[in-house]
Amino acid sequence: MNPDSRVADSLRVARSSALAGGDVSRWPEKLPVRQRIGLLLDPGSWVEDGLLADAAGSRLPADGVLTGVGTVEGRPVAVVAHDFSVKAGSWGELSCEKQIRILERADRDLLPVFYLVDSAGGRLTDQMGFFPGRRGASRIFQLQVALSGRVPQICCLHGPSAAGGAYMPAFTDWVGMVEGNASMYLASPRIAEKVTGEKTTLEEMGGAVMHATVSGCADEVFGSDWEVIAAARHLLTYLPDDWRTTPPRTEAVDPEFNTWPTDLIPEDANVSYDVRDVIDRFVDARSFYEIKSVWATEIVTGLARIEGQVLGIVANQPSVRSGAIFVDTADKAARFVSLCDAFNIPLLFLHDVPGFMVGAAVERQGIIRHGAKMIAAMASAEVPKFSVILRKTYAAGFYAMCAPGFEPRATIALPTASIGTMSPDASVNAIYANKISAIENPDERAAFVAARVEEQAEEFTLLRMASELVVDATVEPQELRGEACRPVACGPALDSLQRATPPLGEPGLMSIPSSTTLVARSMLFVPGNKPSMIAKIPSVRPDLAVVDLEDAVAPAHKDAARHSAVAALADLGSSRVQVLVRVNPPGTAWYTDDLAALADLDGIGIVLPKYQDRTEAEDLRERLPSDAPLVVGLESARGIADCRDLLDGPVDAAYFGAEDYIADVGGRRTSSGIEVLHARSEVVLAARLCGVPAVDQAVLTIRDPKPFRDDAMSGAALGYAGKICLHPAQVATAHEVFTPSEEEIMRARAVRDAAESGLGMIDGAMVDSVHLRVASEVLARAKQHGEHDQLAGSSTRLTAARKTRP
Repeated sequence: MNPDSRVADSLRVARSSALAGGDVSRWPEKLPVRQRIGLLLDPGSWVEDGLLADAAGSRLPADGVLTGVGTVEGRPVAVVAHDFSVKAGSWGELSCEKQIRILERADRDLLPVFYLVDSAGGRLTDQMGFFPGRRGASRIFQLQVALSGRVPQICCLHGPSAAGGAYMPAFTDWVGMVEGNASMYLASPRIAEKVTGEKTTLEEMGGAVMHATVSGCADEVFGSDWEVIAAARHLLTYLPDDWRTTPPRTEAVDPEFNTWPTDLIPEDANVSYDVRDVIDRFVDARSFYEIKSVWATEIVTGLARIEGQVLGIVANQPSVRSGAIFVDTADKAARFVSLCDAFNIPLLFLHDVPGFMVGAAVERQGIIRHGAKMIAAMASAEVPKFSVILRKTYAAGFYAMCAPGFEPRATIALPTASIGTMSPDASVNAIYANKISAIENPDERAAFVAARVEEQAEEFTLLRMASELVVDATVEPQELRGEACRPVACGPALDSLQRATPPLGEPGLMSIPSSTTLVARSMLFVPGNKPSMIAKIPSVRPDLAVVDLEDAVAPAHKDAARHSAVAALADLGSSRVQVLVRVNPPGTAWYTDDLAALADLDGIGIVLPKYQDRTEAEDLRERLPSDAPLVVGLESARGIADCRDLLDGPVDAAYFGAEDYIADVGGRRTSSGIEVLHARSEVVLAARLCGVPAVDQAVLTIRDPKPFRDDAMSGAALGYAGKICLHPAQVATAHEVFTPSEEEIMRARAVRDAAESGLGMIDGAMVDSVHLRVASEVLARAKQHGEHDQLAGSSTRLTAARKTRP
């Protein structure tokens, strides 16, 4: 036989064996893994990776795991599916490698990931293959964590997920379990009995119902494989492809119920009702997708649509434990809020809460620590937030459900609303406890209490709350959808993520269209003459990096800087960081050379400073790849006039230069720099792209650039940008770059002392919150770098600071 034909025959046999998988007859209630994938993906879209893994070795079909890509309703996704018929879906060296490869692709291409889990865990006959190495199970988990919040991760748990493999579902955004088949546990009942002496069953310790109702590790329980897959497909319709985009919109649908019974929300705060009956009356019909519906049921969380746009709902449930917040309640709410914040989903809070639960039991469980997690998740969420007070909202429960101080876009109250530190009854008992106990006559005691309760109720009436702007509006229940919730559905959701869009004439990003990739949660500025810093961009892992070839490079060094910067950018390869390069302005000798040098770099966006006319922008847009962002700096009256038109055409984002702003506010220059505190245009761009509201107005001092060595950008500006634009893990990088000078430290102390002394002025200028923010940042950096306050007394500091100024 021809050797070539033998090879072809062996390949056909190996392929056929891999496609056939193992014997599934022992599990008639389970769907074979390829049927599961067929139900999940659009017909004909499955593209498998590594089908012949281990075909020349132990010949386990596909080595027990199927990985690849396909589409769900036309949207590309990555899939990891364990084959329970091959070694119980256990993980060996090659099955780990396959899972790592598909997750690395999902990380590179930002693909949602579906996990069809049915695995006994690590393959004990191949421990060196899956356990200790760099490409083993630990790498899988590291990639899952890296993907968290960047792309949706959805898990269908069809069978066991044992030992270390139990963490695969735990790292995902949603887990659906098949009752009777699915289980999650770190050790089997047999091992648990051997180690602890405890006797239990698999269902009691790690079954679907237990995890959905007790531990909260599962989101929902389903009766069969096809049901959990159908639910997973449906969930993806509420989520975007990745963190840069928004969930798909659908056509608006009227609510399922249009009538509001008068007793739907009882006036008596002690009478319960089901808050889901309220939700059904203002969201699009049958659009509410509840998350963790049978765990911590005193709070309801889920995704829904209003006017076709997705929003997340967090609602207290008065029919369960009065809607009080317990330890699990806080955990459930915090996780859901974080999910919505990661994927650009506005949040709607429906208040009917008596507060956090009290007592020795919950204190021992850590109610304060868990409550802090809920409040922190809500407070740090950057998506639009809305509050609707259905009935009571008391104590710290009011705060946890997004009180006005946490910057909701609107706080709306129904006529049944009541706000306070506690209920009037409880307040009276707390204030007058001794006096009440001293009244012996029961009738007199009751009359005294009733009078005091009425006084307390009058103190916090809804009219007073509206009068003092605690609530923004009061509406009737039947008006809730139209009057209170319509703002959620207005305009592109990504635009609304920018907390404040500055009016014309102020520095800042004007608008970010919903199609752009420029919205970043972490941001890094890099001078173009620092190739070593450019090389560090992937290790810092910002969402956006701006390499400056204009202001940060002296004229004599521009050609050399361009050459080294382009070489460093080319070495970045397929880094997932979006990189923008700030080129020299059109009309300069370096502009054409900048564009020519960058032409061969895929995915690099351009920041075009000193915009003059639309022709320049259109010409540059034609020269750039379609997916490369274009940002322009508007530093002329013509640019400001063209701004709206530009954003609808060739430009993805625009920002105003600092020079015009200085003139607008009457700023002046001295030999030491710009006297008026203002935001450098580049820093405004960085902050705006990150959705940071603190730079809406003038923020930074632009002074002598010496703190940043030979670069034109101020050290103080870079330091403050690092503080507000980088994740905590990346702030250290900014600290390495920026160390305050002695003069800056002295100036910051003078500002602080002027504010603390009550003078409120320094060098004849008012000290405001802007000065204090910058001063605090400089002093914080000085402290971190070991600088000590060696000047005693406010007057000494003020005098010394003045002497350093011309």
